[in-house]
Amino acid sequence: MRSMALTPLRFAIAIVTAGYVRPSGVWCATYDVGSPSSSRTAATSRSHTERPPRASDAYLRFTDSDYSGAIASLEDLELSTEVEASFAYPLMSMSALMMRDYDKAERYLLTANPLLTSDTAANVDRKNFRSAILLAYIYQLMGDTRRAERLLAKAEQVISQMHRIGTGGYGISDVNILALRGSNDAALDALREAIDEGFVSLLSFDMWTLDQNPMIDALREDERFKSMKLELDRKIEVMHDNVERAEESDDWSELLNRVRGDELTASLDRRIAGR
Repeated sequence: MRSMALTPLRFAIAIVTAGYVRPSGVWCATYDVGSPSSSRTAATSRSHTERPPRASDAYLRFTDSDYSGAIASLEDLELSTEVEASFAYPLMSMSALMMRDYDKAERYLLTANPLLTSDTAANVDRKNFRSAILLAYIYQLMGDTRRAERLLAKAEQVISQMHRIGTGGYGISDVNILALRGSNDAALDALREAIDEGFVSLLSFDMWTLDQNPMIDALREDERFKSMKLELDRKIEVMHDNVERAEESDDWSELLNRVRGDELTASLDRRIAGR
């Protein structure tokens, strides 16, 4: 697949169109992209507000595999809102995890999610289930399989009551859970189901790419996974072409309308399913 420069504007539009996520969810990549692009980016977000430029820098460092740089950009950053903390600490944890510093990865995750330290039945919910799955993986690596399985079971229960695609969807969290349990065939079946339902990009759900996600490493050599990965790469290539075309023509209306249409369709589907 050809290389493509990752500008903040391109990244924001790309993961919105690929992952069916609300544009407001990608503030880390849309801050300070300059005029006139900033006005286009603001138009994609329902709640566009200024954010620290170092947060954007940290994410771009993470996508470029500069994990120590990502942590350094965020460690002494003042996080004034829950939204900022819920972005920064998991990203720092993921960066530490990729550097094999599991103690630090655990500490960052629990700083953002103190509820996960409790043993109550409700310590995993719709807000923190992704962090719970990531923490379970960290505990596996640290040899604490009992705590890992407890978190996986609770996260599995939470996502069983959720939709997969769209705003607030769980994406491929079920694939992560199954792969971490060693149920590789079931994990591949779940990934196939996710793609058939419209899943394209992991970025909009978990902040890292399918290539970076270490929780599914056990699946990578399977021919089914390779085939599905190629299928997703081709879809993302089409998406990249659409973004480039919009950027060259300075006409983002088609992509923005597609985002709004996908959100409306997903909303209607959920209402019908809930009847």
